[in-house]
Amino acid sequence: MDLENRLRQFIGRTVQVVVPQGSGPFEGQLVSVTNGAFTIQTAPPPGYGTSSLLTFFIRNISYVRILA
Repeated sequence: MDLENRLRQFIGRTVQVVVPQGSGPFEGQLVSVTNGAFTIQTAPPPGYGTSSLLTFFIRNISYVRILA
């Protein structure tokens, strides 16, 4: 089973995403998965604006951790 299909099982769950460039990890709710990419919605720090949508290309990530 490819990563896209595995991730689709966890839409709505909280995930952590690590990219090889060293920034992150990014944490948020998995909102969509397409061929080659997925999107998470991040929560802002308390009192600092609104949430953000971040899209990651699957070929550019180190790993995705599904949180309980």
